[in-house]
Amino acid sequence: MTKYIRNLFLKTMYLVFVLFLFSCDNSIDDDIKYCSTSSTFTPPTTSTPTQASDLDVISPIAPDVLKHYCFDDSYYKKMTWVQQIPIVAPADVSTIALQNIAELVSKQIDNAYSLGTNAVSIPPYLLGKRFRIGVYPHGPEELTQQLPEFRQYPPAYGYGATDYLTMMAVSEREGAFGTGGATTVHEITHVLHLIGYNNVEASFEPDLAQAYNNAVRNNIWESGTYILTDMYEYLAEGSEMFFAYLPSYILPDLLDISPSKQLENRDPALHELLSRLYNKEQAVDLKSNLSFYKGTPSLYLQINSSSDPDLTEMDYIRRVRIEHKNSNGDPDPIYHVLPSVLFVPGTGIPGLLETSIPDPRTAVEFYTRDEYRFHYWIDEEVYALCVISKDDVIQQSEDSNIVDINSYCTF
Repeated sequence: MTKYIRNLFLKTMYLVFVLFLFSCDNSIDDDIKYCSTSSTFTPPTTSTPTQASDLDVISPIAPDVLKHYCFDDSYYKKMTWVQQIPIVAPADVSTIALQNIAELVSKQIDNAYSLGTNAVSIPPYLLGKRFRIGVYPHGPEELTQQLPEFRQYPPAYGYGATDYLTMMAVSEREGAFGTGGATTVHEITHVLHLIGYNNVEASFEPDLAQAYNNAVRNNIWESGTYILTDMYEYLAEGSEMFFAYLPSYILPDLLDISPSKQLENRDPALHELLSRLYNKEQAVDLKSNLSFYKGTPSLYLQINSSSDPDLTEMDYIRRVRIEHKNSNGDPDPIYHVLPSVLFVPGTGIPGLLETSIPDPRTAVEFYTRDEYRFHYWIDEEVYALCVISKDDVIQQSEDSNIVDINSYCTF
């Protein structure tokens, strides 16, 4: 099941569940569905960070913050502030990942226009709703149900806030190089739409419905792709492209132009709506200006140590992995397994190796004439070319099942 089909199923279940909750009296404790305490706490004002490391991570979380937002102090152990918004996480979420997510949130919201003709400033509007963001740990059980506020909701990889539950949820890996950011951009757009623009700009919703119906009627996007789920996902998926993230269903032959420009060319009505919500001139630079997308990656081969050291065996090289350090030299909180294709010598038949990233455009591996060749892409551009011989892999893997191949790469 693809990411998009799975998310469609999970979010459909979520909508059904919310309708059920509305039909029940006292189904959810008031402190969970909306913090209705009489707290007079005022969130601190913070400037937009130049880079993630500028952000202070606070631990433990102050009692008045816990009370104001009804945070579970047995679960949430660290936090940071951006745009007067608390971003909280349990102890096992990386501090670096938390800072990276906060940098993205701050810059995306800072990039948004005031809300509608009434010129309602976005951060204070969210402040009045006690909007907050929870980050759950990366791992085998990587779903939003790890967060106390979402345990009674169907599991998903991310949730945007609504007027009913003014909290957003994303994974720790959103603060990681290579995989991070797209879901955060997506969910923040839901937030700005559903508890922001939708409440103060009367024409926005009808215009969105018209653009969505036009996209469906004219087959602007391939039938069955996640962007056509409904008009809400239509807007949020479009925002990923608006901010230079490329959904996997975009055809490879269109990679020669930026995702934002491709969106403008293919669906100008959706691009115009996002231009009303965000600053068009600055949006295209958001991803490239994130500090965790600046830095140096390091590539490694992970050898399957139980295999016979014969590179004609499909399972000898188990996977390629990347570790990344940002521009400050801070390590990425999560190392990434790159998709790899091994061509068995003499057959020309490809076989897939272990992968946790579904997009095959990220990296490609070839075995030819006793050499392994790796092409590694960042943002649709070839970033590294690596060539290592069969003999060098065997020699370097004698003492370890991790082979550093950076000296065999041209960056």
